[in-house]
Amino acid sequence: ALVGGSVTVSNALVGAPLRTAQAIRYVAATAILLAMARPARARLSWPRGREWLWLTGLAITGLVLFNVAVVQGVAHAEPAVIAVAVAAVPVLLGV
Repeated sequence: ALVGGSVTVSNALVGAPLRTAQAIRYVAATAILLAMARPARARLSWPRGREWLWLTGLAITGLVLFNVAVVQGVAHAEPAVIAVAVAAVPVLLGV
């Protein structure tokens, strides 16, 4: 639900400073994750050693570039077009 709603939110962020808006989104997502983990008594563990490199690489390519692409795409096309493209990715990867 949060990923699907991101296209609509991205439309509202077209005029906002890109890095600031993305930083606020990631801080909010972290707060939600931690808030959900606490009542579930989930044990959180920190990455170690080379895991930080993998985590950083995934965050940059999978999160930052994706969200920047969505915000830039929404600036040039209707949010519905971008939402369809985002929704089609899992199907295309599966095929």
